[in-house]
Amino acid sequence: STHSGDQNEIIAYLCGIHGLTSEVDRFLSLSKKSSYWSEMDRLAAIALAKNDTTETERITKIITDIINYADMADSSKGIGYYNLARLYKSVGDNENSNKCIEEAKKSIPKLLATRQKLDPLFNV
Repeated sequence: STHSGDQNEIIAYLCGIHGLTSEVDRFLSLSKKSSYWSEMDRLAAIALAKNDTTETERITKIITDIINYADMADSSKGIGYYNLARLYKSVGDNENSNKCIEEAKKSIPKLLATRQKLDPLFNV
């Protein structure tokens, strides 16, 4: 079952259990509520910028847990799956990347097409 509650606290918790401690403090000190989809975008961007396999694995687990644990709109889940696809693609795991693209297509087909067009990872 999914957990509804303060989004910042939920993301902080999931970052904490996966060892991304710098993010825990950030989420708990934010004055406004984060949105799941924008935070999954931000976490994926952090992983891709660092280009570190361990960090990418950690953030992949966090985003997977956000999708599975948090109560959110289907469109937000779709954005989460798109971000997972990006992370998997960045480490050469095309099989999981494609699975996540298929999941994202179910809830955000138009947005997914737009994002993929703009995304250098999918325009190689």
